[in-house]
Amino acid sequence: MIRSSSGNVRFRNLAFVCIITSCMALCPFSLFAQETAAPQDPPVLQQLTIEDAVRIAIENNLQLQSSGIELAAKKRSSDYRWNRFIPEVNLSGTLSGLNKKPEPMELPLGSILAQFDPSFAVIPPISLGSANQWNLTGSLSVDLTLNFALFEGMKSLQLDYQTGLISYDNAKKQLERDVRKAYNNILLLEANIELLKESFSSAEEQVAMAKANYDAGLVPELTWLQAQVAMENLKPTILEMENTLSVLQSSFAFSLGLPFGTLIRLTPIETPNYVELNLEDLIQQASNVKPEIMALKQTIAFMQSTRKAQRIQAYTPTIVLGWNLDPAFQGKLGEDSLFMKDGWKQSSGMFRVTLALNLNAYLPFTATGMALRQLDDTVNTLNLNLAQLIQGTEIEVYQTVLQLQKSQTNMEALKMTEDLALRSYQQTEEAYSNGFVEFLQVQSALLEYQKAQNAVLAESFNYLSGLIDLEYATGVPFGTLSGEQK
Repeated sequence: MIRSSSGNVRFRNLAFVCIITSCMALCPFSLFAQETAAPQDPPVLQQLTIEDAVRIAIENNLQLQSSGIELAAKKRSSDYRWNRFIPEVNLSGTLSGLNKKPEPMELPLGSILAQFDPSFAVIPPISLGSANQWNLTGSLSVDLTLNFALFEGMKSLQLDYQTGLISYDNAKKQLERDVRKAYNNILLLEANIELLKESFSSAEEQVAMAKANYDAGLVPELTWLQAQVAMENLKPTILEMENTLSVLQSSFAFSLGLPFGTLIRLTPIETPNYVELNLEDLIQQASNVKPEIMALKQTIAFMQSTRKAQRIQAYTPTIVLGWNLDPAFQGKLGEDSLFMKDGWKQSSGMFRVTLALNLNAYLPFTATGMALRQLDDTVNTLNLNLAQLIQGTEIEVYQTVLQLQKSQTNMEALKMTEDLALRSYQQTEEAYSNGFVEFLQVQSALLEYQKAQNAVLAESFNYLSGLIDLEYATGVPFGTLSGEQK
């Protein structure tokens, strides 16, 4: 059967009414479900300055906490390095019992004497008693090994703690450097988004202006449509950058160890002042106090002390002082008192002095000789690594200083370009409002102005990032260079 067009309309209207009625009937249930749902805690918003971010990162960094535990262990070993001169004392006691009770022992004195005179055969055997089934013995030993290498070993423990201290401090500086640069990257993205929003506001004004000119018959409809398209094209770009910013902020909060779901808001920092940089002094300072260089120098000092200690131990004699007691109970356990007179006797207690010298160290092809040569090779390799690190640091500081000087020179030109681009955009927009130029010229002038703004912003943050790297390389507190006056 074929339905008429009016019937189709009535059917669609009836279906629409049924759908609306069903939605109205379900609304109370949906509202009730929303009211009875478990309330969720709102995300916490935390305002962070750059110093707050650094402090929280240091407090919550797990790797840094693990390094702190290792450092505490090294400090404990360094504080008690004198315990090498404490003798080793061992005290033990042994209770032993035979599986089978010993038989009584007799001395056949008559049989022995009868070998010489038969008349002695009538002498009865002499009972010697039986051995104890249970015996109690004790042992006390005191040993002390002395070698001249002990003194160098004490020095090595102290150097090992100092090495750990420098490594821990370097880890904190690296963490602070990374946090500061990540903080600045987020601020740079926020600033770019603000520039885009300002451009979007300008695009809205251009749309309104184009609509007014179109209504007045000054421009064709195409100009109005072009302005709308330019404005709409900014929306996905802004949305994408805001999503990227949200991801970066969440990752940054997670890296700081903040609870999941914490929203952060960063405090803008002031534009750094340009500073006068003495290249020669900075290179000299960085080659001495850069964290990696200081750590490697301390490692070399520790390895040299270790090598010296092993050489002393290998080529000098060792004295071992020892003293021990091994008393044994002479009575019967359970019957005689442990404190009876002459109840304990010693069998082999003694005091001893042993002088030993390992001759293998004097032969270079032995395991001991090869181990000493291996230590020499390790120290030589570390010295070469230090020379390479110093050379690389000098190049790094040289390039950083040149880049900072270049940024300082470029900034003046970029700001001049920004001012010219702004004037060009303003004049083009005014000409467009009077109907003298097309909208494409306004859009082109706006694009050039945006490029100039982004260039100035990027150069400013690049300069700040270079100062952070330079502060890390020269070992000065962060903010020292950026806080100096021009």
